[in-house]
Amino acid sequence: MRIVRGSDPGPVTKYGDYKPHLQPLFRFRCAYCVSHEELMGGYDAMEVDHFRPCGRIEFEHLKKEWTNLYYACRLCNGSKSSHWPSAEEERRGLRFINPCEEDPDSHVRITRHPANGDLCWLRALTPAGQYTIDKIRLNRKQLLDIRRELVRRERDAEEALNRNREQAERLANDVNQRGATLDVVEVLRSLREEQQRILGSIEELRSRYPFPFDVPAA
Repeated sequence: MRIVRGSDPGPVTKYGDYKPHLQPLFRFRCAYCVSHEELMGGYDAMEVDHFRPCGRIEFEHLKKEWTNLYYACRLCNGSKSSHWPSAEEERRGLRFINPCEEDPDSHVRITRHPANGDLCWLRALTPAGQYTIDKIRLNRKQLLDIRRELVRRERDAEEALNRNREQAERLANDVNQRGATLDVVEVLRSLREEQQRILGSIEELRSRYPFPFDVPAA
């Protein structure tokens, strides 16, 4: 999803003062790995990144520029550091994905790990996607583990939902054959409430995935 940046909420004394404004703007996610801050260690594990690195002479003037400040996890920010594509790399399409100008989903997909088949590996669709994956290390172990865990939790929830539905179907068949008792009606009601709770948890898990999948997650 592309980030639509609003007007500058400043002025500020330090660029870090923009952090609480960047947090909701970036949907509580890192601008690069697109992982929710809750999975990265919370608000304290997030930092203010300079998209065009102010450590480079040509970008020094952008140190407190609102449009150059992004919400990023500490490891993505550290990996990105002062990397910036050369003019030749840019001509070849090698650049950082800019979520404030484009949808990152058009550059990256989650696919199966080339070594073990786990559904956790980022595959680039474009040169910009590959450059971003390589420079920011978007297939580092921490992120692979986070994606694996999300897939595992969704699969577990889907299995629980299937068991619930099977149990509810058996009870409903018994009711049709033998009639309903208060106890059975109460169990059916509880099962249907549990179905809604599980469906809600599945939707919540799916909302935490950073990028689309090449194949179904569960």
